[in-house]
Amino acid sequence: MFNNKSHAFWLFDWGVIDVYTVLRWHPLYILCQLNHDNLMIHFPAGNLTVSYAQIVSCEKYIFSQGVKAGSTVNVKITLKQGTTVKKGPLTTNELYLVPVNPLEHFPSIPECEAMILVIQSYLRGETPTVPENPYFREFQRRGRLQDFTDTKWNAELPPSFYNPVPSLWRTLLKSLVFALLATILVMILFGLLYNLLY
Repeated sequence: MFNNKSHAFWLFDWGVIDVYTVLRWHPLYILCQLNHDNLMIHFPAGNLTVSYAQIVSCEKYIFSQGVKAGSTVNVKITLKQGTTVKKGPLTTNELYLVPVNPLEHFPSIPECEAMILVIQSYLRGETPTVPENPYFREFQRRGRLQDFTDTKWNAELPPSFYNPVPSLWRTLLKSLVFALLATILVMILFGLLYNLLY
């Protein structure tokens, strides 16, 4: 399935309309491969392949539900008229991809920008300078290349293989405990301040 000469990106999700992930907990971890000829999204039941000859433009697109609701950065790919992509009941000539941070479980703006650079390089007939392995890219951003080895950080394995997605209940419990401890600490500080002043 995977070609070492291809650029790998793990997607939180994808769509034929803009994707919003703020209220969603678990990424789908779909492998997207970019090679010299095309973009390929891998699914258990088959692959979606789009050739660069079908692509008109590739750009960063921010989908927002308002300031308080947050936003999701998508890679928006516009296809030539007559070229369509179908997902569920929807069919459009647009493709929206949301790359994830491979060391975490959240959408990543740097990975979006890296994907755009790779696609635009191929559209111009150039060789991309972006590293192929998503784990290498993230370790490089963090200045931790000494922790990366090809044999350990396999681009074909999803981020959840290396760092399981925490359950929603466990995260909520941690948040509640943190909030409780913070409240107790604030009460203690106010009590000490009151004793000092009065």
